[in-house]
Amino acid sequence: MDNIGVLAYDIYKDRILIGQSHSAAFTVTGCKCDTTATITIIARDAAGNRSNISSPLPVKTLACKITGLIPAWDFESLEIVPNPATNYLTLKGASGSSDVKIYSSTGVLAAQYTNIQSDLDISALSAGNYLVKVTAENSTRVFKVCKMK
Repeated sequence: MDNIGVLAYDIYKDRILIGQSHSAAFTVTGCKCDTTATITIIARDAAGNRSNISSPLPVKTLACKITGLIPAWDFESLEIVPNPATNYLTLKGASGSSDVKIYSSTGVLAAQYTNIQSDLDISALSAGNYLVKVTAENSTRVFKVCKMK
């Protein structure tokens, strides 16, 4: 069988069918960290003909990321309180350090903090609306905050 008229590719991981692809691309998901596997492929055409099994492709997943004693950030549960605020903001749900940038409503950088654990002193900021950008572990969230006098 040649690659003309191929209808689908059957993808096998360690001799177990894990999926099909109608193109020459396929993403293997659900793999455990730091493991090896062998991927093979069989092509099928519309008439039901099957190719010989491909040459085995050995693959290895990456090692798991170790975050130490501090659990990774759960950005879905991260909150900034109180809002509106007067002198301080607290990163509620923070479980590690982060970098924080505060922008005015016109997009001007108004304040910047590095390696923040929870509290931000915003007493020097004028009253108004701000965007607070929190970045930790290569993830970013932006919050709208109102600063009162």
